[in-house]
Amino acid sequence: MDEIKKRVYICSPLSGNIKHNMAMATEYCRFAAGKGYIPYAPHVYFPAFMDDDDPEQRAIGLSEGQLWLRMCSELWIFGNVISVGMKGEIETAIKLGIPIKLFTESVDPELILSTQVDYGPLSQRLNGLFDDFLSDLAETDKILKEFWNGTTAK
Repeated sequence: MDEIKKRVYICSPLSGNIKHNMAMATEYCRFAAGKGYIPYAPHVYFPAFMDDDDPEQRAIGLSEGQLWLRMCSELWIFGNVISVGMKGEIETAIKLGIPIKLFTESVDPELILSTQVDYGPLSQRLNGLFDDFLSDLAETDKILKEFWNGTTAK
């Protein structure tokens, strides 16, 4: 029987330059698949038949994305922007104890996260769990370097 692959949730922006962001999300999925994971990216799937500009359809997509996240073993954040939708995904991953890995050009997660969204209220609601996440970024940086160097086992 074939080995069951881990599912990873791809967390990247959709809003803004949607065409570009969809193309990048597809590349992030390709990257994850190339590392032996099954990528879950609802923001690549749902816009094919739902309108992100329609508040009701967007709410359905975000809600379904939260369900997809619960089926994944990790959340992977890509890029240098944390959108409002991504913030909700990150918050859910933290609440559920789903490991988070950050993939950015600068690999400066604390700066990226703190400059995009005010996480103070989030950290308070999560009783400091988000602060714990930020304090674990040194380990995340090590994991990222291993990934980019191809030394991390699948």
